[in-house]
Amino acid sequence: MQPQKVSYDSFEVIEELEGGAQGRTFYVKLIETGVPYAMKRINYMKKSDKERAEKEIAQMKKLESKFTVRLVYTFQDRTDMFLVTEYCENGDLRKVITELQQVPEEERVMRVWAIFGQMIRALEFLHCNGVIHRDIKPANIFVMIDGSVRLGDFGLARDVEGDYYLKEEGTKVYMAAEVFKFKRMDYSTDIFAIGIVTTELLTGHHPFQAPNELAMIEKIKSGQHSELPEFVPKELKELITAMLSLDSKRRPTTKQIMQQSVIKMYLRMQEEKERMQEEKEKQQNEIALLKQQLSKKHHKSNTSQTKQQSISTKPKVTSEPKIMIEPPVTQATVTQVRNVLSLVESEVLQDVEVNGDTYTNKNHILCTLLYNPVMNKGIVKLEVLRVKYLQGLGIADESVRYGRNEWPWDRGKDKIVYYQYNGDIQHNGSDYGIGGNSGFSDGCRIGMELNMESNPRSLTFFIDDKEQPNFIINIPKAVRIFCYIPWKGSSFKIIKFEFLSTPTARHGEGSRALEYGKYWKR
Repeated sequence: MQPQKVSYDSFEVIEELEGGAQGRTFYVKLIETGVPYAMKRINYMKKSDKERAEKEIAQMKKLESKFTVRLVYTFQDRTDMFLVTEYCENGDLRKVITELQQVPEEERVMRVWAIFGQMIRALEFLHCNGVIHRDIKPANIFVMIDGSVRLGDFGLARDVEGDYYLKEEGTKVYMAAEVFKFKRMDYSTDIFAIGIVTTELLTGHHPFQAPNELAMIEKIKSGQHSELPEFVPKELKELITAMLSLDSKRRPTTKQIMQQSVIKMYLRMQEEKERMQEEKEKQQNEIALLKQQLSKKHHKSNTSQTKQQSISTKPKVTSEPKIMIEPPVTQATVTQVRNVLSLVESEVLQDVEVNGDTYTNKNHILCTLLYNPVMNKGIVKLEVLRVKYLQGLGIADESVRYGRNEWPWDRGKDKIVYYQYNGDIQHNGSDYGIGGNSGFSDGCRIGMELNMESNPRSLTFFIDDKEQPNFIINIPKAVRIFCYIPWKGSSFKIIKFEFLSTPTARHGEGSRALEYGKYWKR
């Protein structure tokens, strides 16, 4: 649904963008709002041009989703049709391919897994709707500002009638062998193209690289692709090799690829990120609406009181009553304790490399690490250094135990408190987390102070020694500390574990007590 009627004169054309086999594309801004868009101009004079343009518009409307670049406006101007889509500020995968070659191989692999999973998820959406894209290539895969990946340019996308589509179109060096041999395209030709793109993300090179296009096509027709380098994990190599198979029947489907364990892990992480973002946007909209309503009420109240005298000069108290934490009366001394923490024995340990106080995920397996001792008395303060990609940490009821490839909440959100890297705290009912605390990045120190002596018992978080506003009360009588590292190479170091004689947490003005065991809502 278009929010308003627009014409060519409604836009300021900034520059022409690269790509667009079926028309020229421009970076534009809507003059009235300043919002940026991408505007594609397509010939609309001949009958064949009109049919092509109308098919592309129909496909974009049919496929509108979070997996595809969204069509915002369409309009005709003389002999041209204009398609105005959302602008992808981070560009397309051509830029990403170049950037990835500059990062360490281990990090590159992790990022490629994440992008690969999103590409397959988006392609699965198309295929489930009976559509083949027919022009999968880096220039037609876009990166949004939040890092998510979307498919775009549906000028060649077509509905599949029967088992395949009898027409050869697209970018030749991303076409599968059967397209040249039998002039047919089906779902597996899209899979082949994704295999090429994924190879380019990993290596910076086309797997059928040759001096010219004709030579590349000959290599594709004979299945002569280059070998993937040693740093690519076995699981990823096997997937890409199968996707580039000369025999289309041996290529995996999108559904089969999405069942691969590492892909499933990265997709779960992406879906969680998307849920959190949706919840944040919903919350922001609700706050904006509330402010608007309060502003109207305030204006109305001021109008009605212009002829009245003020009854009292005392300020009205509107804040919620605070829950006071009473620390025990003790001397303000700190006792340093070394070599006290130890990992709880479990199958998770086979996926973790331990080097002194540093813990590193050595496989592409989710790792939630639980620590002894059980915390059931005293005041304890733990400090962790986020070396690389630590996703979060928290406390779990002493009854909780984790297996391989499990998220912190897989044993029940009602039994944990989880402080996530973006600053959100998750517990019972908080699918998207309670915001308000600071996030943390590599190099940050994250602290947790458990006060098992106060009434009620409390858990307070710190980032680089700064106390965070949201803290937890009524935590269980006995808990363990856990840390969560989901990716190969993700790592953290425990740099402090202390028993305190008096708490450092103050829970001052602006603090908010969240009660353990209650159903949290944002």
